[in-house]
Amino acid sequence: VLGAPLSPDRTAQPPDPKNPLRAGAVRSNGQRNPNYTSTYVFPNDFPALLERVPEPPAPDHPLFQATQAKGTCRVMCFHPDSAMTIPLMSVKEILAVIDEWINQLHELGRRYTWVQIFENKGAIMGCSNPHPHCQIWASSFLPNEPRIKDRYTSYNTRRPIGAVCSDPA
Repeated sequence: VLGAPLSPDRTAQPPDPKNPLRAGAVRSNGQRNPNYTSTYVFPNDFPALLERVPEPPAPDHPLFQATQAKGTCRVMCFHPDSAMTIPLMSVKEILAVIDEWINQLHELGRRYTWVQIFENKGAIMGCSNPHPHCQIWASSFLPNEPRIKDRYTSYNTRRPIGAVCSDPA
């Protein structure tokens, strides 16, 4: 789970009646959130990944390859109170968040190669909604950084310890 610190100038403010993440709010797609009392997960209204994507055209040259990038994006609200943050939540409320993260990882991990849960808090991270929430992205491909680390780990497990840095003499 990835996160970013909240800007230090945040002060408690009354809930915004136009906040699309609050319980009972109508989101941009016309869907109404239920009056949730704990965690709530729903499909992202503006997904970066789609489950149905067209096949890419055949390449003109073998150097240029393209493949489908399928996936799904979800939003998970941690708490119905827009002014709440994880450090202020009770242990029971935090455990509900963790349990739902685990549920999402298991569910999406059965269908997708990569599942990433991340929270971007504050305007500096590009998040304008202070409601306590995170993004859950699952994709049919392994992103570059994890793919490189995965290959390196795989390589090292097939070699004796220290083989990469050992003196050949």
